[in-house]
Amino acid sequence: MGFSTVKQGVIEALLSGDYGHEVRGDIDIKNLLSTGAVTVVTVVDIIKRSRGGTTHVHRIIWLQKLMFMS
Repeated sequence: MGFSTVKQGVIEALLSGDYGHEVRGDIDIKNLLSTGAVTVVTVVDIIKRSRGGTTHVHRIIWLQKLMFMS
């Protein structure tokens, strides 16, 4: 599964509202989407501009994230 495929799946999940957020009290940085500091449209715009060349995520991480979304 390539970056573009996963990217499209994440965008579709965001736009349909099919995503979750794990609340954790032991961290200083909060999820900006869940707090309303950014909108779904903003996050989708950021994701659409990403090309995947600057990050590397192991395949198992992508699979775990996709399994969580389905």
